[in-house]
Amino acid sequence: MANQASRTATAAVAEAVEGWAQVRRAGTWMTKDGLHAFVRAYEELLDRYGHPDDAVPDGARRVDLRFSAAPDPVGEWEGEPTGP
Repeated sequence: MANQASRTATAAVAEAVEGWAQVRRAGTWMTKDGLHAFVRAYEELLDRYGHPDDAVPDGARRVDLRFSAAPDPVGEWEGEPTGP
């Protein structure tokens, strides 16, 4: 599976880098319900691993996280389909 190979390669690179900066990028097929569940899980991870400003543990650093999810466009371009 191409997505699994891509994630595996990205994870191998990340394991080699033990610093604060981490990068992940992926593309996959999802249903709208699946995407909504993914976003809820992302928010749960933020709650689980993040800390409010008034309860910052020793050794913590502020980390900027960016999440975006947008489907590829579906339609036609010069008479050819661009999606399912």
